[in-house]
Amino acid sequence: MFVRFVLLIVCGVAGAITVEDFYPFGGADNQVIRHGDAESSKKINLVVPAKFYDTEYNFLWVNTDGFVSFESDPVDVGSKDFPFKEALLAPYMSDLDTSNSGSVYFKEHMTDDVLTRATDDVRRAFPANATNFVAESAFVATWHKVEGQSLEGDVATFTFQAVLVSDGEDTFAVFLYPHKGMAVSAGKRPKSTVFSARAGFNQGYDDRYLEMYPVDSLVDFRNTWNNGEWIFQVGGEGVRRSRDLIVPELVRTTRQAVSIINT
Repeated sequence: MFVRFVLLIVCGVAGAITVEDFYPFGGADNQVIRHGDAESSKKINLVVPAKFYDTEYNFLWVNTDGFVSFESDPVDVGSKDFPFKEALLAPYMSDLDTSNSGSVYFKEHMTDDVLTRATDDVRRAFPANATNFVAESAFVATWHKVEGQSLEGDVATFTFQAVLVSDGEDTFAVFLYPHKGMAVSAGKRPKSTVFSARAGFNQGYDDRYLEMYPVDSLVDFRNTWNNGEWIFQVGGEGVRRSRDLIVPELVRTTRQAVSIINT
């Protein structure tokens, strides 16, 4: 089964995510991926497991090219499209590089302040089904001012964040795209804003996936309350029963942000 996530228009007035709205990153206690092109972290063992589609994972890898994988072999982002063979979540999968600019940080947070924020984010998006949800872990991966090139060769920097929130039973993914943080060139938009990129979730072994597009517009839309803010339930009993990821109740009740097409 293939599931494609189609981004449409958003009704009403919304705020916009900024870097100041990110989960904590960049501190001395954060780990950093080695600078370079197509670099990957070493295997990261999770204190609290993450559930993704039907599978529970106790480890993952973070890649410079804008994705988090549950498989050790990295994806060739230049030659593939959804669906992939690997289980992964991709806030902004592209040919990104930290050789000259930027860093990729990651950390599994378990402090009260971060877990309170994560719990609030999940309950706000799923007020009926996550009333009793209490986060026990928030794994945060941040791509900060990493470089990418447009199809016309313009160099720009990208800043975005992915957060896996888990209580050991249910897992949610938060993607954050800050205002004036995506495709930035010397503080301005590059001449070409067309970049080869993908965003979404890929189950891996039976071709289930959810793709978000157009990718260049993710910063300007949302499925919660603020432009550039996206959240999905990616694992747990509800996902297992439905065999699909679950969008926030706001989207299911108003249909204002997305349309889901099965093919």
